[in-house]
Amino acid sequence: MNISGFFRVIGSFFSSPKLKAVESAITQAAIDAEPIVSIIASMVPNRTFQQIVGAYEHYAVPFLKTESQLTDPAMQGLALRDLAVTVLKKNHQDKATQVLNAAVELALAAARAK
Repeated sequence: MNISGFFRVIGSFFSSPKLKAVESAITQAAIDAEPIVSIIASMVPNRTFQQIVGAYEHYAVPFLKTESQLTDPAMQGLALRDLAVTVLKKNHQDKATQVLNAAVELALAAARAK
């Protein structure tokens, strides 16, 4: 395959019905994720261990981390993203986890852009 054929294949992927369906699913889930992300953010302004545990308790989601596992801010962010995805999954059981992860990330980016 030559270079122009390669780009034709890539271009057809980005205009494929499957990709458009994924884009639509992410967009729909992101709309529902926005208030979840906002509520969680308001519950954990300092990202303390107690605040994170409280957010999990608020949504009745089991919390399986120890305080020593959440000393790194990146791990705190992952725990909060996992919470948002789990909450979102309750209303979007038919969607893949990757779609919900993307929706939460999109909602988070939108919240930070405000």
